[in-house]
Amino acid sequence: REFAGLIATGGERLLDTLNSVLDLARFDATGFVPNVKAIDLAAKTRELLALLTSIATQKGLTLTFEAHPDPLVVLTDGAAVDRIVTNLVGNAIKFTQTGSVSVRLLGDGANVTLSVTDTGKGITPDFRRKLFEPFAQESTEMNRSHEGAGLGLSITRHLIEGLGGTITVDSVMGEGTTFTVVLPARAPKTARFK
Repeated sequence: REFAGLIATGGERLLDTLNSVLDLARFDATGFVPNVKAIDLAAKTRELLALLTSIATQKGLTLTFEAHPDPLVVLTDGAAVDRIVTNLVGNAIKFTQTGSVSVRLLGDGANVTLSVTDTGKGITPDFRRKLFEPFAQESTEMNRSHEGAGLGLSITRHLIEGLGGTITVDSVMGEGTTFTVVLPARAPKTARFK
């Protein structure tokens, strides 16, 4: 039973990696064309964080969300937003050993800003320069403490840029990291509307 569980877990990881490689290949070949509809970004983010809270709790981390209580309706691709939020918050949880992960969502009518801040060990300046490259990993040793293929942030950047947005990172070694995503409240003209 134990070996069957290990095989199943390994198979799921391999499938995730293959799907990520296929996504990157598709982005490179055809670009990313969003399928756009009106969504309440605050409500969607709350739903996603509810799914991630148990992972944070298992690590002894606090996961918080700050947003205006009113709906924050934007025209964007809901599936892309799901992946962006899940990748960024999932990474923050994965690379934070103690403390907290906080998510903040603000809107000003023209843009929405999502920030994900953790109290992890931080990202070295050298690695920050290649952070969004495919397969980039700060630790490549066989005994590294974190799993993954190094594709999540590359895919996240492709999705954000496809939505007409930007992503930046600010990190202080020993204190933590903040990823900031700015998305337009209305999707780019190249989008398909549902």
